[in-house]
Amino acid sequence: MAKHILSKSTYIKGLQCHKALFLTKHFPEWRDKISAEQKALFNRGHKVGELAQQLFPKGKEIVVKKYDYAAAQLQTQQAIAAGITTLYEATFIYNGTLVMIDILNYDNGKWYAYEVKSSLKTTPTYINDAALQFYVIKNCLPELHDIFLVTMNGAYIMDKKLDLHSLFKKQSVKMEALQQWDNIAKNISQLTAVVGGANIPTIDIGTHCFAPYTCDFKNTCWKYLPTDSVFEISEMSIAQKVEYYNKGKMHMTDLANDEALSVNQKIQIDAVVNNKTILNTNEIKRFISGFNYPLAFIDFEVMMPAVPLFTGHKAYQQLPFLYSMHHKLSSKAELLHTAYIAPTGIDPTLVFVQHLIQHTQQFNTLVVYDTGLEHSVLNFCIAAQPQLTPEITAIKNKMVDMKTIFDKRWYYNKKMQGSLKLKNLAEVLLNPNPYQLCNIQTGAQALTMYEDLQTETDMFKIIEMQDTLVSYCTADSLAVAMLYDMLVKL
Repeated sequence: MAKHILSKSTYIKGLQCHKALFLTKHFPEWRDKISAEQKALFNRGHKVGELAQQLFPKGKEIVVKKYDYAAAQLQTQQAIAAGITTLYEATFIYNGTLVMIDILNYDNGKWYAYEVKSSLKTTPTYINDAALQFYVIKNCLPELHDIFLVTMNGAYIMDKKLDLHSLFKKQSVKMEALQQWDNIAKNISQLTAVVGGANIPTIDIGTHCFAPYTCDFKNTCWKYLPTDSVFEISEMSIAQKVEYYNKGKMHMTDLANDEALSVNQKIQIDAVVNNKTILNTNEIKRFISGFNYPLAFIDFEVMMPAVPLFTGHKAYQQLPFLYSMHHKLSSKAELLHTAYIAPTGIDPTLVFVQHLIQHTQQFNTLVVYDTGLEHSVLNFCIAAQPQLTPEITAIKNKMVDMKTIFDKRWYYNKKMQGSLKLKNLAEVLLNPNPYQLCNIQTGAQALTMYEDLQTETDMFKIIEMQDTLVSYCTADSLAVAMLYDMLVKL
């Protein structure tokens, strides 16, 4: 049975960058560590794929043991010969290229392939992915008639019961696959030669490092860049940064006299060139003077389940389930804390907003870092619970965005390296860093953990997961409070 050189993932990687393909095959230990956020997204995709199998129930799953894909291909052939009409993870190898299709179904004398994506839209990369699968499977199974991309239907609203045939939408990409047929054969030949090469391909960094995916060898290829390189300049496209880099302007000091830069970019470069902290005390004082005690620092967490959990919801509906609030009655009062996490098994929107209204009534100002999420959540709450519009609107009107201070560069420290994300500011400006002891570090991890809570039955795990989520959100609101104190002292 044939062995493979390329797989679907390495084919797509090779189209993006020959060097990345070579490193994947020969130096996999150099690969960047997969982040917890990426793992959470991978797990979500896997769960969506398993759910989509129910579109064609009672199929046979092809199991790969110890990376023996040749044996999996043999299993596939035997299952087809035995008259099994639905296969999950059907495995095919042709021209040294391995593919495993999510669903393969036989209907009325023809085979149909289905590749599932936990996305709301079809992308060119997904089409390239499916086109390769069509090429390989068609050469192994001439009876293959069509291939479909299966994505989430953003227009579907769940009624009392989940309707899988409405949740997923299928799009034939056979035409696109046939158009790529000859190029796929050429690409396989070229990429196979890359893998068999004796030396690492000489390819410089560029925009291809980010499209269609951020390369997982970025830390290897980019490690020679100096601190304060042009790639750390904020509010600049990656294409513009690469253009400067290709002109030999690698460090921010090389752009010290560049008049094409924006005001904020010049401020950032000034902080680096002159090794100073930018501090506009007059503007900060003016802005903070609008904060009126009693004062609260608040942060929300949301979940966005790919599969609707409750009646009236869509795929990736943004649902608030947790908030944390640090608060002070006066400038000299003790910093206190309140948090609320919604119970599982119900639509959390109503109980979330009811507790939020209750806990925020006594405060005159609600300080948020980047109000985009909070305003979006509150607008959704108004749409979902219109009878609470006056109370929710009052909360919105009390909110002020402390990110304004950093957006306008009234404060800038070169240690920020162009990033205005709250976690980055906490890491470089706050001591102690309130995120140090958190078991999760990103909102993506938080939302997937709360989704997992919906089906968790072990009471001890439920308590542990709830505590982890509250601890993470607490770090967010504490970071905002600490930044406020830092600015007041400055």
